[in-house]
Amino acid sequence: LSGDQEVPEVATAGKGSGIVSIDRDQTNAHFMMVVNDLTGPLAMGHFHNGAAGSNGNVIFTLSDFFDQAEIYDGAFGYWDAASSTPFDAAAAAAFREDLVYVNIHTSANPSGEVRGQVIRNSICSENVLGIYQAPVRRNLTIFPNPSKGQVQIELGDIIAPTQVVLTDISGKTVIAHNLTQNTTSLFTLDISGVAAGMYVLNIRADKAIYTAKLFVE
Repeated sequence: LSGDQEVPEVATAGKGSGIVSIDRDQTNAHFMMVVNDLTGPLAMGHFHNGAAGSNGNVIFTLSDFFDQAEIYDGAFGYWDAASSTPFDAAAAAAFREDLVYVNIHTSANPSGEVRGQVIRNSICSENVLGIYQAPVRRNLTIFPNPSKGQVQIELGDIIAPTQVVLTDISGKTVIAHNLTQNTTSLFTLDISGVAAGMYVLNIRADKAIYTAKLFVE
C-alpha cells in the first residue's frame, strides 16, 4: 500500500503490505494487512472493486478490524457469508481477476491516503521494498479453441523462463508447466487429461500477465 497508487496520487510517507487468501470452495477471504507512517490514525478502510489506476465502489468495510488509534495499524480477519456484506462468487471472481484494492483513509486524506491492489501471485517483499508494479493484462493467442488433446500457444515476445498455468473457473490450478527456454514462437500444451469445460490460460512475463479463455471439448 502506498500513496502513489491513489487516484489521484497522495504525497505521504505512509506505506503497508498484506495478504489475502481465498479458500478452495470460494466461501471466504482471509486477510491480514499492516500500515505505518500515516499522517494520523486510520479513519476508515475498505476493499474496493476496481483495477489498478482506477477508482471503484466499496465492496467490504475493513474499519472495524483496525484499532484506529495510531499512525501504525493492522487488520486480521475473515470476509465470509456471515459478514454484513456476504462474501459471494462475484467477490471471489473479482479477487481472481486482480479487480480488488485496499484503500486506507485518514482525516488528512479522507478519499484515501494509501492504497494497494490485491494482485494474485504477487510477492509481498517486492511491495514492501517499493519496487513492485502491478502487471498489465494482455491477451494470449491460442488455437484451436475449443480444443482437446493439445493447444497451441503463441509466445510472441514472451521470454523464458516462465510458467504456463491452466486454471479452472474457480481458480484452481489444473496444469502448471515450467517453460525454461524459447525454442520456437509456438508452444504446445498437452491438455489430454483435462476434463471438458472452460478454463483460463495464464503466462506471467516481466511486468505483464498474458491470459486467454480456453474451452476444452
